[in-house]
Amino acid sequence: MKKLGAPFGEKKRAKLKDPCFAKAYHEELQKLRVAHQIVEIREEMGITQSELARRLGTTQSGVARMEAQGYMGYSIRTLLKVADVLDVELVIRLRPKKKVA
Repeated sequence: MKKLGAPFGEKKRAKLKDPCFAKAYHEELQKLRVAHQIVEIREEMGITQSELARRLGTTQSGVARMEAQGYMGYSIRTLLKVADVLDVELVIRLRPKKKVA
């Protein structure tokens, strides 16, 4: 069997040493976490994108965009509205960046 190269984790660690890559990686990771949380909570509540949209006063396609990875249109006002409709607390915090070795 042909060896495929270094494991993904090893390649990722090497790439994260590049400050530009690390910044972009962590920004995308944050967006993905928000999108996944919205989907997870909505599904736990047993409601559809259409129902969430109705409660938010928007369209199903608007909710689909919010739940898509890479979405950049979140405002604090929008997130507060989503949190209220989903009956969860919105927590936003600033903390020092972790230094990449």
